[in-house]
Amino acid sequence: MGKKDLQQARKVFQSLHLADWRETGPELGSGGQSTVIAVENEEGIKGAFRYLKDRRAKSIERFNREISLLTNPENNHPNIMRILSYSEDRNIHWYISELGSSFSDYWEEKREKLLSTPDLLLELGLKIVLD
Repeated sequence: MGKKDLQQARKVFQSLHLADWRETGPELGSGGQSTVIAVENEEGIKGAFRYLKDRRAKSIERFNREISLLTNPENNHPNIMRILSYSEDRNIHWYISELGSSFSDYWEEKREKLLSTPDLLLELGLKIVLD
């Protein structure tokens, strides 16, 4: 992750003065489009603050579409991270989603737990693919 990108995301997060959220670290990642940092609210709910660093119109459109999809009640599913807060200001693009774990971490944990019962592991794998 670029140090400059992380500093910019932190600066934006702090400038928002979101009274009920604070940065907790660690840095969760950065890609071509956005930078993500770990946050937590007053109730102990962990989240991911995603800041759009790419200012191109296509990236902004994609980011806004992502917010629209993730805030649509029809897309409520346990495997889709909900958005907990987001910007309505079209000049700054950010949102805070639930903090989940990566699928590879999830699967490794399940695989180890179900190592002695491969039929249950297979059943879980099929459920994930078919749901």
